[in-house]
Amino acid sequence: MARYDGSDFSIDLPDEAINATVHAFAFPQGRLHTPTLFIRSEHPHSPVSLSDYVDSQVALLQAANEALDVVRRRTGVWHGRDALDLLVDFGPPEQRLRQRLVYLDAKGEPQTIYILAATDTAETFAGNEAMFNAAILSFLPKPAE
Repeated sequence: MARYDGSDFSIDLPDEAINATVHAFAFPQGRLHTPTLFIRSEHPHSPVSLSDYVDSQVALLQAANEALDVVRRRTGVWHGRDALDLLVDFGPPEQRLRQRLVYLDAKGEPQTIYILAATDTAETFAGNEAMFNAAILSFLPKPAE
């Protein structure tokens, strides 16, 4: 068993358990849908290019949601690390959601890929885009200890 010591708790887990920590932030605005920002990290079992990783994730999303449309896909570099930025729409027409997914390869051993997902309704996303962008642009992985 491996011991996980988080900031709020500790737990014993089987050795093969993978830490798939998710940080979730909500931005209440007094309406039915609350805009959110999720940050999670993944450690691929073997090194993978960021583009291949994102392609596999998009394929999984499209398989789970036929109504998923990739609106925009941009590649770039973020603080010297490979990054890929997606904008997708999904859900039924009357409840369409828009999500910005930023994938960041933090390099290192083991490879760590961070995924930042900002979500709001397609109708109101533009009104919160500056807030989402400010938060996303401030994200910086801490160096490995």
